[in-house]
Amino acid sequence: MNDRQKLAALLLRIIGAGWSVLIILGLTMWFIESAVGVPVQKYPMHTIFGNVTYIIGGILLALFSKPLGRLFGHGLD
Repeated sequence: MNDRQKLAALLLRIIGAGWSVLIILGLTMWFIESAVGVPVQKYPMHTIFGNVTYIIGGILLALFSKPLGRLFGHGLD
């Protein structure tokens, strides 16, 4: 892997991990607020499943960042 491929892989890892952490923090905050009794918007189940899908997508992006980095950084020498 050249330097640009490594940089692309690093950026994809950061984006995937950051995305997952952001969604997890949002869901955690929503669950804590609703458990404590703060009036929060009631999410329908499909929205919660959508958030879980975003978390899985971010984790997969972080896991497959090396092959994607090779693909995106190919030919940038």
